[in-house]
Amino acid sequence: MRNNLLRRLLLGQQGAGPTQNMDNCRPAWYRIATSPWPWIFALALALRLAFFRTLLEYVGPERLTSLSTDMTGYYYAAQSIYGNLSWSSPAIMMFGPGYPTIIAVLSLPFGQNPSSIIIGQIILGSVGSALQGYLGFLLTDNRRIGIITGLLSSCSVLSIAYASFLWSETVFVLMLQVALILLIKARSQTSIWPIVISGFLLGVAVLTRSVAQILPLLLAGWAYWWYRIADSSSGWFRRRAMIRVLIISLIPVMMAGGWTMHNKSCCQVNWLAMAGPVGMGKAVRLITSHTEGISYEQADSVFWNQVTSHKDFSSNNYRVIGEVASSQFLKTALNHPLATIYVLGKNAIHNVTVDSTPTHLPTRSHGILKVIADVTSIRWLNLRTLVLAIIGLTILLARRRFAASVLMGGICLYFGIMSAFALNQGSRIFFPAHIASSVLVAVVLNEIFDRTRHLIRRNNHSD
Repeated sequence: MRNNLLRRLLLGQQGAGPTQNMDNCRPAWYRIATSPWPWIFALALALRLAFFRTLLEYVGPERLTSLSTDMTGYYYAAQSIYGNLSWSSPAIMMFGPGYPTIIAVLSLPFGQNPSSIIIGQIILGSVGSALQGYLGFLLTDNRRIGIITGLLSSCSVLSIAYASFLWSETVFVLMLQVALILLIKARSQTSIWPIVISGFLLGVAVLTRSVAQILPLLLAGWAYWWYRIADSSSGWFRRRAMIRVLIISLIPVMMAGGWTMHNKSCCQVNWLAMAGPVGMGKAVRLITSHTEGISYEQADSVFWNQVTSHKDFSSNNYRVIGEVASSQFLKTALNHPLATIYVLGKNAIHNVTVDSTPTHLPTRSHGILKVIADVTSIRWLNLRTLVLAIIGLTILLARRRFAASVLMGGICLYFGIMSAFALNQGSRIFFPAHIASSVLVAVVLNEIFDRTRHLIRRNNHSD
């Protein structure tokens, strides 16, 4: 039995063979103990708690909400929701209501202390590492790839660091992971509830990070294509696929549209979150500095002169910033299309490979925090991950796993494009693409393992 277990864990048996069918008859505790996912969760939890303990020793619990302006805004917005059920904080207008609401919910079982809230977030992030491994298994139908994916996620220095800060990355990625798992599982189920829950989680993800506004529609298109090639060509199967696509599209659109209408009614702002127009404004300044041959600071001064000279600036600054940023971006893109593509592409590559945001925080000169900061600031490490992900995508295409290839390649491409509009954000915008890149890197490592094992066996036989 021990040999069968080791073989199943390490050699990554695929499908539902006799061993798996026999395990279905085992007690629940046995199946949990012999499953790799709880162990991946335990490893991820231990690493994140160790990092957070060191962080507390260095910065102190009183500074957990002041390491960045985003953290301060998120925390006090959550306190406003928790105490007064008020969603009118400037941070909510900037980022959306999702993450402050989640922090407020975490305050119910864990308390309002920032340390307790972060511990709750660490637990969620550790669950996410186990789910990431399971997602890798579902996408590739290879248990070993799933285990490698989970280990990569557990030991990811970025995931470890982000879980200990009051930033939205950890819970945002968790919602995407659960939504993708349910979306994949729904293909073989007749129940509509996995699709409904998946659509709801995607909607919450959009309210948490407005950068994901278009993602549910792209996932719906992918799901329709995948369901169609998996199901029969009969009209009933086509109708079922279309109904599911409509559900997973409409729920996030209705949730995002509802909050946008709220912003319109209270602030005359036609945006889900101000992070969108702010990002376009930054892109305008980058392109202007390139086309006009001036510094970014000079382009920034020109942009804000246009904002402050608007006739409605003093009465509704949010709306003015959104109008000026969107109109200037459209004008600049039409007048300088090649320069726009060049500047945004260059900025996207920079954000995908640049040193990560935690390295900019005042925590990098102490013990394990310095190690984390030094590792995440190694530019070639990010480049190596990107190269391995591209190789992994090529391997999947060669194996004719087109659905998984399109999904994971599309996720990386989407967040890569979105990162073109970010400035001074490090890897925060591209970080959710690790949902896909960790699986792709695991595919490469699994291929190396298989080929090495094959060479060893061939040499043994030749001897």
